[in-house]
Amino acid sequence: MTLTQEERQAALAALDKYYGINNALIPQQLKSTEGGSITINASWDSASLLKAFEKIDDPRQHQQLLNTLFLLVCCLLESPVLQRDLKTDELFEQMKQRDYLRLYKLRRSSRDGETIFIRNAKNNIRINNYSNWFMNEFLDPFITEKLSGIADLNAALKSLDEPVPIKKGRRASDPRVAVLLWGSYKLITDDIAFATPMPNNLCNFLITLLQLALVLPASPVIDTFWIRAQLRYIRSRPNEPRFPLQ
Repeated sequence: MTLTQEERQAALAALDKYYGINNALIPQQLKSTEGGSITINASWDSASLLKAFEKIDDPRQHQQLLNTLFLLVCCLLESPVLQRDLKTDELFEQMKQRDYLRLYKLRRSSRDGETIFIRNAKNNIRINNYSNWFMNEFLDPFITEKLSGIADLNAALKSLDEPVPIKKGRRASDPRVAVLLWGSYKLITDDIAFATPMPNNLCNFLITLLQLALVLPASPVIDTFWIRAQLRYIRSRPNEPRFPLQ
């Protein structure tokens, strides 16, 4: 990918405006201005980024936006300051185990035959749980399997009420996610008008973008409901997340 000096400067300005990625966070090879233009040989699957973008709009109409997104992924993959020590698969294992423990806690507090409700933003499912079938046939075997490796369940349950500790310079959640989701959402929606605030094609593109940057894993599957929930939560906060992270 070759950018003229003007295209590179515009992309870098957008990275600073939407993410707070300033000169100190830019990899050295992206700072070079010799000859006015810059050629970047991507070591990641840039074709997948373009393919995902095509489901949003015609890439030919948004070349500068694509330039910025391209440089964003390069920065995340090549800038030591923007990389994190915590692997995404480890992060999601931590998150899943806390959910398993919450289910176990729910099971212990439930009465036999008690009606169960499952709810998301749009649907509310009532499970009548006759003869405690849901607990006996579904939840109990699932919990037993997922928590089989925990020696002290009481201690694990107690940890749910405590802040997740920071160990060896690692964070329990990747703080880059909020910055990148919100910055990318604002960057794209400022350039492209969508019929709804958080459409599926935009949310799916954000998933692809962060997976290519190795910020979100390919497995377990991340869906658009999770992306929307994150965006709504970030929007509710008093300050927009930005780099550099504290």
